[in-house]
Amino acid sequence: MRLNYRCAVATILPMTLFTLTACSGDSAATKAGETAETTSSVSSESTSSEQPSTAPLSEIIVDASVAPVGFEYIPPAAEGEPSLAELLGAEDPEAGLPIDINTFNPPQCAGVHMDSLTVLDWMMEPTDTTATASYANPNNDNEAIFVKVTSSPADPETFPADMSECAEISRDMSGDGEQGTLYYAASPADFSVDGAEVLVAAHVSLTGASMSGIPLEAEGIGQGFHLVTATVDDLTFTIAAADTLAVDAVSTIAHEQAARIAAARS
Repeated sequence: MRLNYRCAVATILPMTLFTLTACSGDSAATKAGETAETTSSVSSESTSSEQPSTAPLSEIIVDASVAPVGFEYIPPAAEGEPSLAELLGAEDPEAGLPIDINTFNPPQCAGVHMDSLTVLDWMMEPTDTTATASYANPNNDNEAIFVKVTSSPADPETFPADMSECAEISRDMSGDGEQGTLYYAASPADFSVDGAEVLVAAHVSLTGASMSGIPLEAEGIGQGFHLVTATVDDLTFTIAAADTLAVDAVSTIAHEQAARIAAARS
């Protein structure tokens, strides 16, 4: 069931982009509010004792100040609030569980893929190690920008030495006795970020999907993204934006994110 659902998310209507943005801040924050009062004092004490000089990722991630004209900013869940996996798990214990087997081919291209499922994966991660924010265009469901900042170390084995190695990528997922596969095409893009080590600068599109060998068809197939992943100090950030948006808008957000991380770590 989990695999069927996630493959559907990856290939569903482009409107999913806007729907997922709304989930990242509003829904999570609303449900988390039910437990925030009882956990806030514990979270504050834990944060101050474990990381006295580090701001929460939810404060380091970019904010509404760099939103493109006409876009709405959806903030991340605050550190200590439940992740999407925890929220889904409260309703259905299996819903928040990861896919049993998740394999990329070529393996060095695992960090070079993007679709609605990937954003869902970001939101499943614990809020103390990952923050996800987004910008949505209420007048165009096809346009959205997603930003992730994580303290989890970037694995160099999941990034190519040359983008030509990732012209074609497949993502095999196994679970519940079924096999799902997503297919991507990637090409290099010209992005540079002051003060950051760029790991990925690419244009990525979802080119196909199959479930147990049967091709899936949906409007989500064919969606393209500008994708940038970079590291600053000990944090890694990724920006994924619909390829209908200007590259300059993505660059502005990337430069601001790098600057915010550097300032927080200085």
